[in-house]
Amino acid sequence: MGTTLAAWLTKHRFVLAFASLLLTGLLGAGLKNSYFETGYRIFFADDNPHLVANDFLEDTYTKSDSLSFIVAPRDGTLFEATTLTAIEELTAEGWQFPYSLRVDSLTNYQHTWADEQGLVVEDLFENTAEMDAEDIARRRDIALSDPVLVNNVVNADGTVTIVNITLQFDDHDKNAGERDRALVERGRDMRDRYEEKYPNLKIYVFGQITINNAFNEMTEHDMTVFTPIMSGVLFIALWILFTVAGSTFGSSLLSAISVMIVITFSTAMGMGSAGWLGFGFNAVNAVAPTIILTIAVADCVHILFGYLNGLRAGKDKEAAIQESLEMNMQPVFLTSLTTAIGFLALNFSDTPPMHSLGTLTSIGIVAAYILALSLLPALATLMPLKPRASISGRSKLMDGFADHVLRHRKGYFWGTLVFTGVSLFGITHNTLNDSTLTYFDETVPYYVSANYYEDNLSGLDTISYSLDSGEEYGINDPEFLQQVDRFVTWAEQQPHIAHVNAYTRVIKRLNRNMHNDDPAWHRIPDNRELAGQYLLLYELSLPYGLDLNTQLNTDKSALRVDIRVRKQKPHEVVAMEARFSDWLTNNTPDIKASPGASVSIMFAHMGQRNIDSMLIGNVIALVLITFVLIIALKSLRYGLISILPNALPALVTVGLWGYVNGEVNLAVALIFVITLGIVVDDTVHFISKYLRARRHLALSPDEAVRYAFANVGNALLITSVVLAAGFMVLAQSHFQVNAIMGLLVAITIGVALVFDFVFLPPLLERVDRSKEKPDADTVESKL
Repeated sequence: MGTTLAAWLTKHRFVLAFASLLLTGLLGAGLKNSYFETGYRIFFADDNPHLVANDFLEDTYTKSDSLSFIVAPRDGTLFEATTLTAIEELTAEGWQFPYSLRVDSLTNYQHTWADEQGLVVEDLFENTAEMDAEDIARRRDIALSDPVLVNNVVNADGTVTIVNITLQFDDHDKNAGERDRALVERGRDMRDRYEEKYPNLKIYVFGQITINNAFNEMTEHDMTVFTPIMSGVLFIALWILFTVAGSTFGSSLLSAISVMIVITFSTAMGMGSAGWLGFGFNAVNAVAPTIILTIAVADCVHILFGYLNGLRAGKDKEAAIQESLEMNMQPVFLTSLTTAIGFLALNFSDTPPMHSLGTLTSIGIVAAYILALSLLPALATLMPLKPRASISGRSKLMDGFADHVLRHRKGYFWGTLVFTGVSLFGITHNTLNDSTLTYFDETVPYYVSANYYEDNLSGLDTISYSLDSGEEYGINDPEFLQQVDRFVTWAEQQPHIAHVNAYTRVIKRLNRNMHNDDPAWHRIPDNRELAGQYLLLYELSLPYGLDLNTQLNTDKSALRVDIRVRKQKPHEVVAMEARFSDWLTNNTPDIKASPGASVSIMFAHMGQRNIDSMLIGNVIALVLITFVLIIALKSLRYGLISILPNALPALVTVGLWGYVNGEVNLAVALIFVITLGIVVDDTVHFISKYLRARRHLALSPDEAVRYAFANVGNALLITSVVLAAGFMVLAQSHFQVNAIMGLLVAITIGVALVFDFVFLPPLLERVDRSKEKPDADTVESKL
């Protein structure tokens, strides 16, 4: 059947090429429907429990979407008229910011005190240009002694402050990327204007919107920069490698062009499918073009190598391409199928963008297979490709390497197993480190601002709780408030806690104010009615936009507690949240506490949730790929043998990473299925050629190994180098999920090549040692 199909593909290659171009145009047209999706929410499914918990908090109180300005006087003097005037102006302009819901700053902080007329609520700093130094100093002391402000709005040294603009808009807006970009650009323009007007100020743009925009910028950067770079790297690498492998200079150039045409069209088909399937482009699937470009190379290289070898042997073009298709059609089909299975397994991931990455890449891989059989034969026979006649069909380099491996088969076999065992132990040294900060490097503005914020003002991570009294206006109950206050006091005493904010701080201050600011009365009111009166009086005195909706729910039955955590890794934040929740359960039995929630908590759990969800995907992908190989190779034994060189390289790589670095993000949960589909290519081609030698040519195991090296060794080496180079380009991404994924995949490809070259041959020989030469009947029965 293989011969018949190869002959048919060869005979109708030009018609098939035209049809393939039409299919490329049809799928590629889907790009007109494409759009960019951005923001942290895209990383989580709608039913993700940590997203649900965070949405509950934001629906009950106020959303966390914000844009902030971190203000740091260059001379360290914050509390002086000029700087405070700048903060006043920045605050006032913040109210005019698009989507602005409220603005909180040092200057408009609602300071309270009482006189004979009753409670006074006023901006802490107003018209500071007209204040004298003594008044500014007095208010500075108030600010630096207020627990609501210190390490939240202003640092303890009084040298850095923040102006925070809370924003409100639709989280599911398909134009969110453009919206966030415009907001951040406006924020940067404001920063530049104020730094020019007030040269003593250094201002950092910060907030949740800057995180969203960072994801957006990374998406566009990786798509617009890495795709052309990858194309250039592949073209140069193919040109050089075809030349080294035995083609003339001109033929190598034309061969590289042929491959580039096929893989470019494959990428267009894969990415165009996004528009037809309704997928948005994001920071994760933005690397799909790079991956498709890289992986699609393998199909073309194997077919072109077979074609060039046929020409070198004296065959005409049509006979050479038919022989190449006959020899490579099955292994190319198997590698395409198994690679697609590996990427489709990403749909088991807990992170939605991984679903689209896996689906789009799989479509691109299938497209590459179709084009390799339909378009490439036409291109190859149209171009004047000429291999160098002085190079024999069997590679002298590979012949020598095969002899070397067979001479030292025991050393390589046992040495590889020992190396594998030592490497696997390194897996235990890895720790998950998923956070919005660790996803970026120092070239990203958000990373710079976030680091400055955590070093100089407060904690970057937040753990928030909604504490429910169980009754309307229950937040006025002194017993409820006392329990909350005990939790707040205990929490702020824990290590690595930068700040704890809760309504109890407000009511204690009001109680003190209403008792002539006597420090002895800085406590929870003893009377429920009195607490209610204080709250009502305070709320009536607050200016528009600065109400307590950020801290209290609408029916006053629950309040929010925000805990800022400084310089902790994600798994430590998770442990801290569990400790806080346990304390609430054990010490406040009458309070219904929500799960600890925040964007930080969502990302902190993401890596482990992906590892758990991908365990099923990994097993299914491995079983399916092994089953496919058993059927295709017509051998249970060889199908099972393939598991070792297919599965071990990714595990070895993760183990080596544990020794070298030890910090991984959600990319590590995906490495196995991604690389499983890729590295199986080399195993399939090597075993296929080995079995061809054993079954068709009746060669001994040693001779079959030499045959496999001679016929596929160069192609495996070239494709592995090109694949590794492609993923190393991806490793340069400023988005660390993609960067670590690219680096680990590149390493895995290299490890897999070593396994296939020095471990698989002695493994095959051990399995086959009982059969030096199969008889003709046995050979025929297996065909």
